[in-house]
Amino acid sequence: MEFIFPKTFIPKRGENVYEPSEDTFLLLESMDEKDLKGKVVLEIGVGSGIVIYNIFKHTSYAYGNDISRDAVRFAKKNLKDKGKIFISKGTEAVKLNNIDVIVFNPPYLPRDEKRTSLENAFSEEECNKSIKEIMMKISKINKNIVFYFIVSSLCEDKNAIIEYATNLNLKIKLVDMKKLFFEEIYCFKVWK
Repeated sequence: MEFIFPKTFIPKRGENVYEPSEDTFLLLESMDEKDLKGKVVLEIGVGSGIVIYNIFKHTSYAYGNDISRDAVRFAKKNLKDKGKIFISKGTEAVKLNNIDVIVFNPPYLPRDEKRTSLENAFSEEECNKSIKEIMMKISKINKNIVFYFIVSSLCEDKNAIIEYATNLNLKIKLVDMKKLFFEEIYCFKVWK
């Protein structure tokens, strides 16, 4: 999917909001516009709002959530009145029966006392757990929900993710990947 990147989505120093990076851009490039057209989308971990901003032109409605108050405030400022942005973790505050597509770019930095609370929002263990919980919920719902998400080689072996989805009778596709100097990042698509 082609995307635009207005400068207002770059947090200023001290704003404690995840700055769009290689994983953000891989997620945006990997999504199929046909999966979004006329659908209701939930972005988990909205951060600066850049992903949901680019999704709006293809969807009927979009929700975004984040566990960070700073991120929710920042995204609301950038998105103005588009969609609904709220504080929540994962899919807790949303009825999945109302959602067609879930988009998730989880933080996957190792937990470290020297990092900010934003950087420690998810350890790599929490990242894996969250992805698997969402896949489990999708497998139990009587609806075809498309789930796009990013995984880092620092976090999880991509084959373990594929095996987990397959064991839940979900279809899974490695849509794209990018090699960085210290890791590989993968964008997966899961559906029934």
